[in-house]
Amino acid sequence: MVRYGLLSGVALFLVLAANQKITPLVAALTAHAQERILAEKLVDLDHDGQMEKVVKIKQDGKISVQIYHLYGFQDSVQSKLIAQYQFPTGEDGFIYDKQSITNLAFSDVNKNGQLEILVSFFDETTKESKVHTLAWDKNQNNLLKLEREY
Repeated sequence: MVRYGLLSGVALFLVLAANQKITPLVAALTAHAQERILAEKLVDLDHDGQMEKVVKIKQDGKISVQIYHLYGFQDSVQSKLIAQYQFPTGEDGFIYDKQSITNLAFSDVNKNGQLEILVSFFDETTKESKVHTLAWDKNQNNLLKLEREY
């Protein structure tokens, strides 16, 4: 009887995992326990008319920013990781940007026609907030940290 219940549970899990509409739920249930999404925003970083998904994540004491390319299949939208930058340490912080408080903002800092990503941090040691600027190199599919801090 126990074997039947166990086999039924495994079979149900496999059926749910194979169903594309339920895949995000299964992925969320099986995600690493230490991973926490701090921010998730859709923005057209390079003004090409196609939105990118920018995600700020904290995992194992480190904060990373990820860019995903979005594309559609039938009735669903899929995403593919195309760039990532990981900061060695830091706590999530907030900044005041265009009449709102946020932990992830976008601005054309270097005036090149492409939005840079402003990532806010709070340093518990110094009790200071800092904002780091990341620039997306679409051709190389990577994120570069600009030297200037705000």
